Amino acid sequence: MLTWQSQPRQSLTDPIIRRLVSLDERLNTVHLFLRTRRAGPYTYLGPLGYLEHDNTREQPVYFQWQILEGPIPVAVTGALGLTLVPSTERTATAVVTHGLTEAAAPKAGSGRRGRATPVFGSKKQARYPGQDAKNAALGLAGENLVFKHEIEQLRRAGLYELADAVVHVSQVEGDSAGYDIRSFTDQGDVRHIEVKTTRGTAATAFFASAREVEFSRQNPDTYVLHRLYEYDDARDAAQFYVVDGPLADGFVLEANEYRVFVKPELSDPDM
Repeated sequence: MLTWQSQPRQSLTDPIIRRLVSLDERLNTVHLFLRTRRAGPYTYLGPLGYLEHDNTREQPVYFQWQILEGPIPVAVTGALGLTLVPSTERTATAVVTHGLTEAAAPKAGSGRRGRATPVFGSKKQARYPGQDAKNAALGLAGENLVFKHEIEQLRRAGLYELADAVVHVSQVEGDSAGYDIRSFTDQGDVRHIEVKTTRGTAATAFFASAREVEFSRQNPDTYVLHRLYEYDDARDAAQFYVVDGPLADGFVLEANEYRVFVKPELSDPDM
């Protein structure tokens, strides 16, 4: 992570600052070139992902960014005279069961508003959604928490046969099913649970495959999303909220990738 301050004269209303806060990362990328001596050369450290900004301090304005192509080689940090420190650990806010604490879903539009100075940077934790999607270990950790949670909930209700029938589908059948865990309600009705996990806040965006979106559309009465956030590696714990029904009903979906095929007339040399 990088804590960065703007030019001394820039305020929160400065056009450049407003552009950085509202940056659409599908269209533009911020790159980091760093030098630690005024007369020294710049070293390229890769693209950055926005984490948060301080919405109370100005002239300069403070940002936190995640360096996406890490870790920085030791030889580079040594040459630049940089000292890296571990991310601060998040503290538990409640007694948890199998590492999960349920909370309300975030309100729409609760993303890049920044945080006030007393809490800005108080918990230095990388949480870029693109990295979440590529982190198979993080995804599996979240699925395991929900899998255990579902079994325990059914056992607490005395439904031991249903608890034994809960299936970690993504591990048993693979990722093509369109959901991760097959569980049950207290009445014995099936639940198709998709799990999305982040180390970030409840408002952190996440990625869903076309298969997951379509499965949720085809199974509106049984599809359930468990969104785990502020996942803590040391405690193997997270908070979570639940959204029932098709993903398109509960979230704003933005297409950001296409599968492209060559046209037949381009691939046939005789045409």
